[in-house]
Amino acid sequence: MWWQGAASAAGLVPGRRHFDPVEFGAGLPYYFLVDVESEIEFQFRLAGGIFVEIWDSNFAGKSVGEETFGENWPSAVALYKSVCASRRPTLSLERLVVAGHGELTYRVLLLPLAADGKTVDMVLGSFDCDANTYRLISNFVPFTREQWQIVSVRHLDAG
Repeated sequence: MWWQGAASAAGLVPGRRHFDPVEFGAGLPYYFLVDVESEIEFQFRLAGGIFVEIWDSNFAGKSVGEETFGENWPSAVALYKSVCASRRPTLSLERLVVAGHGELTYRVLLLPLAADGKTVDMVLGSFDCDANTYRLISNFVPFTREQWQIVSVRHLDAG
């Protein structure tokens, strides 16, 4: 995994400077970057094109909150807080109910970034979804956030 290769043997967390978008090539539309504003405030710096396509909205400049995650937004904030506190890559399985299309599941990988190697100041995320979600994306059905929820969260071994 890229993050493990960029992490220091001394246990330091890689920073934004270690992330070269060119290395991610065709996968770049599936990535997003979130600024850590404080222990409880997070703001999308940028989001790949897949997010505009899925949500019919650009997340850049929006906070992690009700506007971006619907009524279950406290779960999203708790997830980002957990990533910052653990300083470990985290995999989240999420579910969304889309009117007329049923339940969709997808995974979000969150990678903590720290300019000083210790204090997480950004989170790099990657989106991966199931075949039903890809089908909807290719048919361009914008999703709503009303029925979004985190199903499970797992901190990944960073070493």
